[in-house]
Amino acid sequence: MRGVGESALETMFDARSGTGPFTDLFDLATRVDSKRLNKGVLESLVQCGAFDRVLEPTGITRARAYAAVDTALERSRKATQERLSGQGRSWD
Repeated sequence: MRGVGESALETMFDARSGTGPFTDLFDLATRVDSKRLNKGVLESLVQCGAFDRVLEPTGITRARAYAAVDTALERSRKATQERLSGQGRSWD
């Protein structure tokens, strides 16, 4: 997939296989190590329609999901910090 490196894909596949499918952009961001995600990866996933099936029932458009990428990245960083410090839920 253009814009998404092999390392990011492997990390997403591992997270998904451990706890099931992602429910939305924010679920992916909090379950995947922030060191493997960046703005380009999330934007590429939104642009290619990776979240369309889960967003459609909620009425959230790609444009709205795309606008939420920065917020999702911040949540990813916070969740990763919490996992590393032992405070958050472990997805590993």
